[in-house]
Amino acid sequence: MPSSTPASAMSDRAVEIGQAPAQEQVYRPWRAIARKFFSYKASVVSLVILILIVLFAFAGGPLWKYSYAVSTSDLSAPPSWEHPFGTDHLGYDLMAGVMRGTQRSLSIAGTVAVLATLIGSIWGAVAGYVGGWADSLLMRIVDLIMIFPLLAVAAFLARQSQGGEHGWLLVALVLATLSWTVLARVVRSVVLSLRTREFVIAAKIAGAGPVRIIFRHLLPNTVGPIIVAATVLVASAILSETALSYLGFGVQPPDTSLGLLINQAQGAISTRPWLFYFPGLFIILIALCVAFIGDGLRAALDPKQQRK
Repeated sequence: MPSSTPASAMSDRAVEIGQAPAQEQVYRPWRAIARKFFSYKASVVSLVILILIVLFAFAGGPLWKYSYAVSTSDLSAPPSWEHPFGTDHLGYDLMAGVMRGTQRSLSIAGTVAVLATLIGSIWGAVAGYVGGWADSLLMRIVDLIMIFPLLAVAAFLARQSQGGEHGWLLVALVLATLSWTVLARVVRSVVLSLRTREFVIAAKIAGAGPVRIIFRHLLPNTVGPIIVAATVLVASAILSETALSYLGFGVQPPDTSLGLLINQAQGAISTRPWLFYFPGLFIILIALCVAFIGDGLRAALDPKQQRK
């Protein structure tokens, strides 16, 4: 009995020693991705700035004492403590307008990114997996949409969204239907390289159908390129909405967006430059932040760098 106790203790200790390295060697990809992303200072700073912009737009509006739709008695007032961004010739507080404009521009960009990502991911995965004539047909449709000029829908937008409460949603839907094609090509190219891999063949042998293979095996393995492409979609949607609103084909009064604020201020650059520069600054900040975040995600999701 006395000899069995040390042996048992040694056996338990051996099990503990054998288990410890196994627990330490467990590879957690998302933790490694997050650690690598947060090692890029520019991406982290951009993420913080973007979060602050989102809070400024969505939480600042209800807290600010002025409304973007109610004028004040201060006409064409330069930036001050009372009006940090100044006012226009009608007395509207520009800071309230920038909050509302940023809110609308971010809403459009987010809607475009979500819808275009869903459509492009599914379309590209189906085309890459089925192959053959179906792949050719689906890709020719993509080519047709890619050459369709964006401004061709501008007149339609102008007629349908005039003064409408949900006019911004129409702008987002049209931009989304014209923005998913690049992502579809990216996902298709990745799926073409994955459909002959062992895990896909094993799933077929096990009796899995095409829908299950696409959604359970192929799309999860393309999440890296999809996330990176989604950040590009956000930036391009912001700029596209700005261009449409600047030309008068996007968001319409009484609502506002950053592009519409710039459009309304283009005649006052020399006399009231603050009306032009503040909305422009927010457009540049959002586009740059999203671009830097995308660069950080691209580097963090690179499989060749995951275990470094």
